[in-house]
Amino acid sequence: MNIEQIKEELTMLEGHLLQLAIDETDGSIGGINNFLNSVIDEGFEEDYQVLVRLASEAKETVQHEIKYIKPFE
Repeated sequence: MNIEQIKEELTMLEGHLLQLAIDETDGSIGGINNFLNSVIDEGFEEDYQVLVRLASEAKETVQHEIKYIKPFE
């Protein structure tokens, strides 16, 4: 597996994590962030650094994309 394939896999996993956050919450930004924070906390507790990083990237994606869904700036 080359580096590009690994990047694609991580992007896909981030998308799955975001979809899980939406499905497991009310879909609000706060609910999604709370879900991702709990994933990060669990990742730290279990020493799953890849999961922590993946959830952190997902949170950054949510924060970056929120400007496109907010009705007013």
